[in-house]
Amino acid sequence: MRRGGYASEDAAKAARDQVAATAKGMGLTTGHWLECWVRNIRLRPSTRRNYRQHVVSYLIRSWVICRW
Repeated sequence: MRRGGYASEDAAKAARDQVAATAKGMGLTTGHWLECWVRNIRLRPSTRRNYRQHVVSYLIRSWVICRW
């Protein structure tokens, strides 16, 4: 039983690679992409604040620390 997504694993990998190439071509880092996502997703204001706080506090900050 398939619940959605891509028809095959190869199709999913191709879509992933296309998104990654587009982001790389635009000069987006994962942190920039996450910040854009939080800004543009349709959410209630309180949910947006919580998402943004988690993105900044846990995801972006931990990646910056791990890079050093």
